[in-house]
Amino acid sequence: MQIKTFEIFSSSNSLLNSFKVYYTHKKQEFILHSTVLDALDYHKVLKRGFAIIRNQDGIIASGSSFDVGQNVIIDMYDCKIDATIIKIK
Repeated sequence: MQIKTFEIFSSSNSLLNSFKVYYTHKKQEFILHSTVLDALDYHKVLKRGFAIIRNQDGIIASGSSFDVGQNVIIDMYDCKIDATIIKIK
């Protein structure tokens, strides 16, 4: 009977250790993914000095998308600015 009890205890201990290793690995993966998501948060990008320029159709990603006289919204970290394109260089 003692041998069976020892086998059950040993199996249970092994299962617990395997779970702890699995949990630690998944926790580290989660922290890594959270760090990446946090770094890519566009609010943090804006805080570093970048801006997002939008028109009525959405985000403008290229200078060739601008037209003189076009109304745009410039999203900055702490405010939004309504602007009109007056010159394209």
